[in-house]
Amino acid sequence: MKTFYIIIAVIVVVVVGWYVFGRGSMGGLYGPRQTPTPSVTVTAQPTGTKSTGPSPLVRTSVTFAVGIRSFAFNPATVTVKKGDKVVWTNSDSTPHTVTASGGAFSSGTLQAGQSYTLDTSNLSAGTYGYSCSIHPTMHGTLIVQ
Repeated sequence: MKTFYIIIAVIVVVVVGWYVFGRGSMGGLYGPRQTPTPSVTVTAQPTGTKSTGPSPLVRTSVTFAVGIRSFAFNPATVTVKKGDKVVWTNSDSTPHTVTASGGAFSSGTLQAGQSYTLDTSNLSAGTYGYSCSIHPTMHGTLIVQ
């Protein structure tokens, strides 16, 4: 009788294992087995043109935001590519300016809620320190690459 229970236990283990871990092409408890399919990306070409290979990527300008809050520029340092834009927004209740140390750019006075946008296309690559001319303890750095 003991042998009978051992045989039944082995059969149960085999059947449960077959059900849980796979049943041929039907799959197991976790669904049918699937072979991964490679993804293919197709790039459309404009009508009437002949493709001579992959087209070069064109970088458009990016806009960076700098907040003016609690008498500080946040982030204090911004690194951009030439042609990108930087927008400073005054979120303080007092006026501020964004004034480059060498005079390369200046926002004029920004009242609460006002913004100043700088297009870096006209700047040379380099590091520009700037501050608030009203509150000289406020400093920031713009790095143009």
